[in-house]
Amino acid sequence: MDDLPLLRTWFAAFHEQHPEDRSHVAFVIDQPLDDRGLLVWEVGGQPVAMASRTPKIAGMVRMGLAFQPSQGTRYADAAFDVACAEAARGAETVLVLSGSPEATDTYTALGFDCVMERVVLQEA
Repeated sequence: MDDLPLLRTWFAAFHEQHPEDRSHVAFVIDQPLDDRGLLVWEVGGQPVAMASRTPKIAGMVRMGLAFQPSQGTRYADAAFDVACAEAARGAETVLVLSGSPEATDTYTALGFDCVMERVVLQEA
């Protein structure tokens, strides 16, 4: 719980970078932290990234936010990989939601299978 203020600051930074994202700090940070579903990646004893997931329900967990406040994604990617491996040890199914074809390709390269595609059409 010592990391809670820092993690909330990171979530605020994420929202500044992605104002279209509708997730809430309680779902992405607070609940996963309480449920031991939030991994903090450290380098030299300093937190540099995080990855979260939902609690297991009906044998499934959904991966949440993987984020690092500094440029790049190296540490967030590492945190996500480890968080996925930990989730897979305790759940029969690990889910990720993808918002773009590029992200889907990334998750597929990590071993995830695309099971459904949802398309939202808007009137021009």
